[in-house]
Amino acid sequence: MPERPAQDPWLFSSMSQHLQQVTEALVAASSHVAAGALILQATLGVVPARSAALLVDGDGGLEIGTLHGDEARLRPLWEEDSLDGLSPALQALGTGTPLFFEQGLPGGAAGAGAALPVVLEGQSLGVIVLAFGEPHAFAPDERACLRILAGQCALALGRIRLAQQLEQQVQERTHALHLANIKLQAASAGLEAKVRERTAELEAILSQLAYQARHDALTGLPTRWFFEEELVRSIALARTQGRSLLVMFVDLDGFKLVNDTLGHAVGDALLREVARRLGQAAPRHATVARMSGDEFTILIEERLTQAEVVETAHRVRTALEQPYLLGNVTAHITASIGVSLYPDDGSDADTLLRHADTAMYQAKHGGKNDIRFFTQEMNASEQHRSRLAVDIRGALAGGELSVQYQPQFDATGRRVVAFEALLRWDHPRLGRVSPEQFVPLLEDTGLIVPVGEWTLGEVCRQNAAWRAAGLRPVRVAVNVSMKQFARHDFLWMVQMALKQHGLEGDALELELTERLAVEDLDGTRQIIHELRAMGVTIVMDDFGTGHSALSSLLRLPLDLLKVDRTLLHELGAAPGARHVIGAVVSMAQALGIRVIAEGVESPAELITVSGMAFERLQGFLLGGPVGGEAAAQYLLP
Repeated sequence: MPERPAQDPWLFSSMSQHLQQVTEALVAASSHVAAGALILQATLGVVPARSAALLVDGDGGLEIGTLHGDEARLRPLWEEDSLDGLSPALQALGTGTPLFFEQGLPGGAAGAGAALPVVLEGQSLGVIVLAFGEPHAFAPDERACLRILAGQCALALGRIRLAQQLEQQVQERTHALHLANIKLQAASAGLEAKVRERTAELEAILSQLAYQARHDALTGLPTRWFFEEELVRSIALARTQGRSLLVMFVDLDGFKLVNDTLGHAVGDALLREVARRLGQAAPRHATVARMSGDEFTILIEERLTQAEVVETAHRVRTALEQPYLLGNVTAHITASIGVSLYPDDGSDADTLLRHADTAMYQAKHGGKNDIRFFTQEMNASEQHRSRLAVDIRGALAGGELSVQYQPQFDATGRRVVAFEALLRWDHPRLGRVSPEQFVPLLEDTGLIVPVGEWTLGEVCRQNAAWRAAGLRPVRVAVNVSMKQFARHDFLWMVQMALKQHGLEGDALELELTERLAVEDLDGTRQIIHELRAMGVTIVMDDFGTGHSALSSLLRLPLDLLKVDRTLLHELGAAPGARHVIGAVVSMAQALGIRVIAEGVESPAELITVSGMAFERLQGFLLGGPVGGEAAAQYLLP
């Protein structure tokens, strides 16, 4: 296979000009065939493919919309294989991800090929397939341009489809109007006024249909499709005029909690108010759009200084963090905001949006309610995170995950009475990866459910092994994620893990976070009752980090409470910290809840907590996390 070419700035510029010409030509395309011909012509101008076709999504599946070259050579890319299942074209369409074949076509044919999904706002419109006569290494620029062409094709086909639908509606309405007019003329000339009235209604309907196609029904803001079209137009204009523009990506913090706890009607009202505030906070001629759910974007084409850009971003954040008076309830949310600039942070719409999204992600994971401007370091960080997200999918099957056990001592700090199980990931190339890095990835990818189930099983296996060896029996605490707890089979999973290893419920503790507890208090309380009936101990972890801590204590049947380590670490710095901790301990005792001091890391902290009514102490000063064999040393008779 030819060696993959290095990125050529001149070639990239040439491709960019080529793509701009295609964009301008597509605007004039009035049919799927015309658009397909332009796209295929443009595609063959980017890569040296021999054959290409645009497959459109028809009633009977994928159909050839436009063809260039040898249809037989392209067939392996869209025909289903009875052995392998879905064709590459259907795979690409199903996943929304392009497929590239550099050393041979599916089915064993020589050459190379590609399948590029044409998708608009989650709707499958078709697939572009390419076939080469010989192996071909797709350069990064080629892949990028092919993706952009597929996106341009999606916009063009979507626009044409909408135009055809509107035209058909116009024709149907016009035909109906014509029949009505004949009847009216036959009945009475005086009915002409009614005809004019119906015509006006028809025009209003058509105008409304056109508006709805480009605006969000809930907020009235432009849709993602409209925004991306506007961004492409604005970039082309800014490039011609030699000026800059700004993209702001706004993601609401805490909206899901408001929506779930106060109801969808309140959530909808909040989104409408957010849209109104964004419109007021943004510059007069800015484009504000709702991308999806609780995500919004702002396009600013005005010439702004750096100070004005910062001021605008802060104005948006301040507007959104003010209380929301929604009927008889008051809601509070904040926003994480990412900003990217043209041309510094990208020369095309997709890159600018992606970089603004990356900056927003950094703001959200840096503590939320923050503003971040895109930097190349963020790009590297996002790429690192993306690689970890890919690698972690094979971590469980590859035996890279393990469990360590941190001891929990009695109030004297001398005798181990329990362990907390802590998940560890030893990456084959990067070494040990911090839980702060990989646990959010498990949550985002949904892998937290199978990994959590494996962790629970591994903890039960180890505990059973300790007991079989004649060691002193202790409980082991396992952290539970929100996604695990919300599953309908969670109780069954706990029962099976205990039963498989011959353990009773009193061998296990489950640690829940405050946030998990308040998401659905009634549902959480019912599940906790059933777990306690099995003998399982329930612990609230990290108490004092926010949410509805006091109400959680009063309404949930808890056994143990962990005082958050941050409170202990304030003992030396904040004079009132000791009184706060003492109040928490006293309150818990009054409710019959035992308390654990977590994060004891200095002799001074140990002396302080030893004088308080803690049942257990945990921290690196007393003992750090160790493997199962080393943990067994704490349990010797």
